[in-house]
Amino acid sequence: MSGPRYHPYASTTPRQPVINPQNHLPGPFRKTIQGTVLVNGKGTKGQLGLGSGIEAAYNPCVIETLNGVGIVDISTGYNHSAAIDIEGRVWTWGCNANSALGWNGDGWKPALVDMLNGVRVAAVSCGWSFTLALSDSGYLYAWGSFCDKEGKATCITNTPQDPLNPICNLGPDERFTAIATGVSHAMALTTEGRVLTFGHGLQCQLGRRLIARRAGDGLAPTFLALRKIRLIASGYFHSFAIGEDGTVYAWGCNDREQTGIPKTQSKAPPLVQTPTKVSAIQGRIKQISAGKFHTYVLYENGTVATFGKAIALGIPSVRLVSTGCGRSLAL
Repeated sequence: MSGPRYHPYASTTPRQPVINPQNHLPGPFRKTIQGTVLVNGKGTKGQLGLGSGIEAAYNPCVIETLNGVGIVDISTGYNHSAAIDIEGRVWTWGCNANSALGWNGDGWKPALVDMLNGVRVAAVSCGWSFTLALSDSGYLYAWGSFCDKEGKATCITNTPQDPLNPICNLGPDERFTAIATGVSHAMALTTEGRVLTFGHGLQCQLGRRLIARRAGDGLAPTFLALRKIRLIASGYFHSFAIGEDGTVYAWGCNDREQTGIPKTQSKAPPLVQTPTKVSAIQGRIKQISAGKFHTYVLYENGTVATFGKAIALGIPSVRLVSTGCGRSLAL
């Protein structure tokens, strides 16, 4: 559902790709190119950000609230969106169920997330009803709620008025460098190549075994046993980590073999419970983009491999791929 989002620490570590897969610009993550935010599509709960009662835009429309504030990055989730301005402030809009926006209101127009309390944000990623943010000093923040498969929400923050505290304080020399989100789980990568996961994980998307009666254990941020990881990526209910040596690990929902790992038996549970090597991937990886039922793997030579319910692209020299629910883009 979300590709990795990077911040400045990534520019000084070998775990950073040469080209940032989110903004396609070489060099440090801190963005200085400002743009106008356009939106099109449908949204009955403010997802368009165009104002009260506007539920459809069949042609791209400018989000006027964000005009002139200097937007440098954007992220969209299932029912809400977020943007970062040149000052590192976060704007959110859309469905505000379960406090996904980080402020009180109906969400029809973008508004600032004041509870970040002056924190400069370098990367943001939206899940179903939660938002994950990475500060330019390498700290991790989250707000909203994780929803399980029955729609029951577990709040990450109590009230939007409370200042946020960082999630999972690290050692003095370690910082977070990248984030990724699925429908109801979150991932983060550190400068030491460690991977943190938290959220709902009964489809094994957290990379650790959980049992139904203790599903709440997944809400506690926990590091996986993986080491020396340089890239992370997340689909709706499955996840990936790529090591510095090129090894690709996958885990989570695998009902369409979207992890790239073949099911051993036709009646086997469609889940990969823990990080497992994807032997089908051979070559240096530039980017992984995962949707709900399919995954695209972009190699550094511009070729693309597909897993799950996906159609092979069959085109050379691809620079970037992006996947959604039943659709994909290639540049």
